[in-house]
Amino acid sequence: MKKIDKLLLKAFVGPFIITFFIGMFVFIMQFFWKYIDDLVGKGLEMAILAELTFYLSATVVPIVIPLAILLASIITFGNLGEHYELVALKSAGISFLRFMMPLFVVILFLSCATFYFANNILPVANLKFGTLLYSVVKKRPAINIKEDVFFHGVDGYIIKIGAKDPDNITIHDVNIWDNTSGKSGQNLLKASKGIMQPTTNDSFLIFKLYDGWKYEELKETKEKKGHYEHIRTAFKELELVMDMSNLNFEKKDEKMFSRNPKVMPISGLKIALDSLEVKRAGIPTQFTKRVQSYIHKPTKVDSTQLDSSLLAGLDKHILQLALPPKEQHSKLFRKAKDNAKSIANYVKWEKEQFSGNSRRKGMYHLYIYNKFALAFSCIVLFLIGAPMGAIIRKGGLGLPMVISIVFFMIFHILTTLGRKLAEEGVLPPFHGVWLAVYILLPIAIFLTYKSSNDSVLFNPDMYWKVFNKYFKWLPFMKKK
Repeated sequence: MKKIDKLLLKAFVGPFIITFFIGMFVFIMQFFWKYIDDLVGKGLEMAILAELTFYLSATVVPIVIPLAILLASIITFGNLGEHYELVALKSAGISFLRFMMPLFVVILFLSCATFYFANNILPVANLKFGTLLYSVVKKRPAINIKEDVFFHGVDGYIIKIGAKDPDNITIHDVNIWDNTSGKSGQNLLKASKGIMQPTTNDSFLIFKLYDGWKYEELKETKEKKGHYEHIRTAFKELELVMDMSNLNFEKKDEKMFSRNPKVMPISGLKIALDSLEVKRAGIPTQFTKRVQSYIHKPTKVDSTQLDSSLLAGLDKHILQLALPPKEQHSKLFRKAKDNAKSIANYVKWEKEQFSGNSRRKGMYHLYIYNKFALAFSCIVLFLIGAPMGAIIRKGGLGLPMVISIVFFMIFHILTTLGRKLAEEGVLPPFHGVWLAVYILLPIAIFLTYKSSNDSVLFNPDMYWKVFNKYFKWLPFMKKK
């Protein structure tokens, strides 16, 4: 390897690592900002939050790698252009494409690594992250009883305290409504003072109440209908234990999300597609059998039941298929009407099933193509970033950051748009996934061509000359 190749690789590795972790930090903060309400106040352990952050980091890697490649390539070639190193290299007879070659090989390696990650690691990370996030969101808030506020966090109880000491244990003016019997407001505990402590494993919450009353309403009986009696019991000390097992964190079963295409590699998606094809192929046969089961088959009837005037001129074989007696007509008509409604409902249900299978088939294809498109997008964004950096000739995190954000936003918007159009059936899944590549690849080729030929791209005078050449017939142009 030549020294010039080593120089280029060293200049690229540093910005790539920095931008990679900056991008990952931004996306992780975006997630926590979005789900802050679902995480705060639930008493989650640091181990659970660390595990959630770890899986989240893995899920954002496929998004961060293209962004890091784009920004790092712009910074690398911008620094070289700013210090006139690109000019020196071209003066020495080294073309821009030759100078890009070592980095292009690295980008090919990163593209293959991105595809491997998206196909083998990302599905597992999505499954773990989705299961853990669902478990965290469904976890009920931890015990945080505030003063003069009704607390409903424990099933079967409503708690209200008047004051709480700084130790967060001693409470005053305690009111606890016990609704475990199924009828709210019938049992009430009032105490002037108490102690509130959870057990070691947080499975139970123990209240030790002092100097209070217990009010209990009695059930109404037939003998005392219309009379509402209650029992009031005074106590010096009373202990109440509340079950808090429903507040504990419980990780859900991963099988709940195993059919999501996001958690499947290409092999799993192909198996799911084969299963859908077998199911779709059997729909016409099942539909035919179901409809035929509603069709009324004519039965043989006794010709003696028919009016003698109807027998004249009729063949005896036709008589075997004759209508039944008149008294059965209304019954058969109702049955035929019910069968017609059943067939119509069944047709509607089968149509929805078929449409659902088609959408699911499209989603499976969408995730298969997306793994390839994601890897190829790394190459496309490099072919945009490298010539753009050579053209603007600015390093650092100023102008390169702005340009990279603009191009990445275009890439992300086009990717999202193509995905939505494919999900709605406007575009085939393949074209929907590759929409961003279709639009950005010509731009990448154009920028690479301009940079290789030292074409001036951001010179206003050049564009004014072109405009003046083709639009000199305009009135305001003639005055110039």
